[in-house]
Amino acid sequence: MNKFFIIISTAALIFAGGCAQVPLTGRTQMALLPESTLVEMSLTSYGDFLKENKLSTNKQQTDMVKRVGTRIA
Repeated sequence: MNKFFIIISTAALIFAGGCAQVPLTGRTQMALLPESTLVEMSLTSYGDFLKENKLSTNKQQTDMVKRVGTRIA
């Protein structure tokens, strides 16, 4: 029973240590990786996506996507 308590306590401390508060919204989130690492990974993934997929040449559709993205932002 003592080992079980130690394991649960350790897991709780690790979980609590990984939590961070989002400055903009004030909500808490689990931060397993630093933000800089996530940004680097996302840029690498996006680069790989662009290598495998061609950009659309349909101006009407790309303008619509840009317009919607601007409204969301």
